[in-house]
Amino acid sequence: MISTLITIVSPAASSDQIAFLGLAAVLTLIVFLVMKELATLSKHPRLTLLGQRSDVAIVPLLFVFSFIVVDKVLHILV
Repeated sequence: MISTLITIVSPAASSDQIAFLGLAAVLTLIVFLVMKELATLSKHPRLTLLGQRSDVAIVPLLFVFSFIVVDKVLHILV
């Protein structure tokens, strides 16, 4: 009986955690994209360099975002 309860409850908890982490990743992506735009428009050389180097954080977050979008579309279609 307890193993059945654990089997039923565990996916629900991890699903909520995954949804929260996905939201956090999307919000972080938005912050980095805004930061990159503002830093790129700056005349200060360090901020311009920061704008150029921020791709290191943006590219993995874009992969996460694209995975979330594909997952949601497949969930709707199937």
